[in-house]
Amino acid sequence: MQKLIQSLLSSLSVDVSLIAGGRPPKKEHGDIMLNVFALAKSQGIPPNICAENIANSLSGHSYIASLSTIGGYVNVILSTDGIVALTEESLVLTPQNLLSGTHTIIDYIGVNVWKPAHIGHLCTPALGQSMIEMTRFLGGRVTSDSHIGDWGGIFGKLIVAFEKYGNREELEKSPIDHLFHLYVKITADVEANPEVDQECRDAFVELSKGNPYHVELWREFTNYTNTEVDRMMNIIGVKCDYHIGESFYQWITEINKELKNIPLLTHTMKMIVDELVEKEIATRNEDGSVAVIFDESLKLPSTVIQKKDGAMLYITSDIACVKYRLTNGWKPTTIGYFADMRQSLHFRQVFTITHLAWPELLEWVDFFHAGNGAIRLKDGAMSTRKGNIIRLETLIDDAFDRVASVLKEKHRILSDEDLHAIAVGAVKYAYLSQDREKDVVFDTDKATALEWNSGPYIQYASVRAQEILRQAGDVSFDYSLSSEMVSSYDRELLLILSESLKTIIDAHSRVKPHMIALQAYAIASMFNAFYSHSGKITTEEDLNLKAWRLSLVRASYEHLRTLFALMAIPLPQHM
Repeated sequence: MQKLIQSLLSSLSVDVSLIAGGRPPKKEHGDIMLNVFALAKSQGIPPNICAENIANSLSGHSYIASLSTIGGYVNVILSTDGIVALTEESLVLTPQNLLSGTHTIIDYIGVNVWKPAHIGHLCTPALGQSMIEMTRFLGGRVTSDSHIGDWGGIFGKLIVAFEKYGNREELEKSPIDHLFHLYVKITADVEANPEVDQECRDAFVELSKGNPYHVELWREFTNYTNTEVDRMMNIIGVKCDYHIGESFYQWITEINKELKNIPLLTHTMKMIVDELVEKEIATRNEDGSVAVIFDESLKLPSTVIQKKDGAMLYITSDIACVKYRLTNGWKPTTIGYFADMRQSLHFRQVFTITHLAWPELLEWVDFFHAGNGAIRLKDGAMSTRKGNIIRLETLIDDAFDRVASVLKEKHRILSDEDLHAIAVGAVKYAYLSQDREKDVVFDTDKATALEWNSGPYIQYASVRAQEILRQAGDVSFDYSLSSEMVSSYDRELLLILSESLKTIIDAHSRVKPHMIALQAYAIASMFNAFYSHSGKITTEEDLNLKAWRLSLVRASYEHLRTLFALMAIPLPQHM
């Protein structure tokens, strides 16, 4: 639609950059709405007069059937020529080069070692991967890093728990289940006995010193988790370039020497802390701890970056990670973090500290934190500490079974591959169709429904479009369009299709993948209405009308395929 609007505006002798164009909020107002308020302000005339002047200037354009004005708006109804031009523009969603020359680092996934992937772990991988796909579609370069949580006091707990309750056979047979069992058990012990808590702290200190026994256990626990994370991410269509965990920034020789095919670390967290103290950004306290006290104007609470016993914190790791990404040759223009909304303050502190420390490195770099709300089931919230979680794989398996059952009732027997695509699509779409900043209550019944706003509903529309095209066979898509050929359903479907590219651009700039999902739903809904009211398209005797409508079918499928790819959601071949 934007090319057509630009074509319309090119005939005007005014600053067209001050005119915004798009769909009107109500269909009865027309096909296109031009907003001239900014132009009116620049000209010093009332918006309604400006709108009338623009309408008069556009009158007679071959793309326009009729014009009307309401206040500072010009409403346009397209002529047949305009419909043809819009069709040519909207048939295929092609990758753009709008972000050419940019390099975005996406920090996402962030699963902790020992923790099974539960429904809450759907959030950042799904959001981050969608942002990656959108950025690449728009021509930007992306490097993704999971920054896995493979360091911290939890490893002291796991080491002690394994010594007390561990079973080597169970660890090798079902590592994540066993580690999770150990975590729940040791957590209860720590809460009941302060001596156990100190024992766990001592074990982590030994790990931090590079004690071979502790390092070996750490290595086992981490490797098992990395393997499991890769497996689960593969199931939901998430592919990360690097798994550089928090441990990397500790610079423990026994740990870092195993990491291959990544740029070398040139600074440890201790070096970072010393640098911040030297630059008077951080203060070393009498007890040996180090803290950053922000200027009052920044309205940020102080934060500790090193404990009195020398142990580093999560924020220290993130600060070190920023410097690593700025100095290792990646040369990012943007670094984006996908993490819980509750970490908003944390990232504000990280971004502020790094700007204070290395302004010369950040002159051309932007940061953003794309926070997400919580996700829970209808039955309520989960508790990892208590062992009360709904595993992501269980959720997908349940969706698989439900979809298979529903389709069987309709006498449709699909391959496991297609059923898997529908199940994953149901789960991912149910989440991605919601604004990431809001809490989401996950309802498996709604997610797997074949109607309304669901992944399977949209997937079915894409399969229907594919089937129409298969039935049509090798046909010509050339047509000569006349006004009487274009139904209201044809027109509305085309107008919705014409909004896809702008939606992608807006979704990327606002980091809101749900806009992509809602555009896909709008296309699927209108396509189904178009299909129901168009008759048997493949047997249409009027060859021009047949070619025109098959073009709309093909465009609908191509748009749905692209939009689902931008959410990293598969489409089934049959349904």
